[in-house]
Amino acid sequence: FFIFLFFVRCGCCESHYIISEDLVKIEGYEGCNWQRTNVEVKEIQDLSLVQRFGIGYCIHDHGNIRLYIDKKGVQSQVTLRHIENSQNVFEKFSTHVHKMNHPDTKAKSENQFHIIYDSANDSNGLKCYRSFFCCRLWFFPHTIISQDKITSSYWTCTCAKVTKQFDMANIVDQNLTRSACQGCLWGYGKISIQGKDADQSGLEINFVGKSRDVFNKLGVSCDMINNRKRILGEDKLLK
Repeated sequence: FFIFLFFVRCGCCESHYIISEDLVKIEGYEGCNWQRTNVEVKEIQDLSLVQRFGIGYCIHDHGNIRLYIDKKGVQSQVTLRHIENSQNVFEKFSTHVHKMNHPDTKAKSENQFHIIYDSANDSNGLKCYRSFFCCRLWFFPHTIISQDKITSSYWTCTCAKVTKQFDMANIVDQNLTRSACQGCLWGYGKISIQGKDADQSGLEINFVGKSRDVFNKLGVSCDMINNRKRILGEDKLLK
């Protein structure tokens, strides 16, 4: 009975979120107490999105957006729950947070961050190989590498879709691994990212089509960011 009430709730006890350019306002019950919390956008270091397969996901694209916060050296996390149209909200807000944390790129529009690699654009042969022969038909991550971040979305065994981002400014080094056979077969390989993000320690991107070309472009983008660090100073670039 109580489970049924949980699913048909009117929403009057749901938390209320307001996301603006400078502030995230959170109002909701914490136990029996009504609380109000404000999070400044400049304090947000990273975001992730978790969507669980169900009616809410299929109809309204419901999901939970997690904020990784650094407030004067104190690390914390805040989860915005049951966000409607969550994928679109996550993409727009994460782009805004990146521009706020990187003043040197604030003048750029979203379209100016060119896509270096999108796993959805790999050849059908490679997608068939990594999906069926590697038993990753539905769970293989969808990875997009742009000039400012690496976005990876994947399904877990618990029917949850997780979307995470790795900021280019946090990349320390990158390596490409591929055998002679892999180089001949669609030119695919594995790109390993070394560095530390708010919610990730390094990153591995497997079965990257035309991996050498992608690796070279990734290196150029990282070199550009490193040059900006030397010119502007790392504190100004990362905050």
